[in-house]
Amino acid sequence: MNRTLDDFLGGVGEPAGLSVEAVVFSLVLALVLGQAVAWVYTRTHRSLSYSQNFVQAMPMLCVTVALVMSVIGNSVARAFGLMGALAIIRFRTVVRDARDTAFLFFSLGAGIAAGSQNVLVAVAGTAVFGLAAFAMHYTGFGGRHTANALLRFQLPRDGGLDRALDRTLRRYCRSSSLVTLQERGQDEMVEYAYQVRLIDPSLRTRLLADMRELHGIEGVFLLAQDESTQA
Repeated sequence: MNRTLDDFLGGVGEPAGLSVEAVVFSLVLALVLGQAVAWVYTRTHRSLSYSQNFVQAMPMLCVTVALVMSVIGNSVARAFGLMGALAIIRFRTVVRDARDTAFLFFSLGAGIAAGSQNVLVAVAGTAVFGLAAFAMHYTGFGGRHTANALLRFQLPRDGGLDRALDRTLRRYCRSSSLVTLQERGQDEMVEYAYQVRLIDPSLRTRLLADMRELHGIEGVFLLAQDESTQA
């Protein structure tokens, strides 16, 4: 027997009915939760793999899964039928970031919870997931305090810039260590490579400018890692 919306709201976690009110409510709930997950994603995303299509796919996926769960209801036959139909579909989109995969799977989970009319589970799960994402984003959870850039430059053999170079590196870097020193036969220039950890990645341009102002220095080049992997 179909349940009314009041019965649905009062019986969170019970087997889902197929009343119009209950189905519409579960789909709207899935849309709201999917948008909440997408908003958390946009606020905490830091890598270069950001895609607007991926963000829009999360609420759409959440609604789709909720619809499938509503259709299945308590019917085992429908469940097997839908599994067979979905097995025919081939998804070729490659998710490059493991963190994106977590958001994608949670969108599926939120859709399942909303579609099966487990309102408490859906809302509480989304809230906890969002708080966890923000906490890890702002605390830099999992970051490593290692070198985050490679600094290369060339100096004359007898350039005498040790003190000036050391002052410049101390001004912009938490730590620095010489990796390679390469002499090129009869060439008067010596190539240096330093692993450095920048105090503030936004000051990379100023570091390069100050390095190039040092007399005799040439070929200054800074290769920085993706900031999303750093604490």
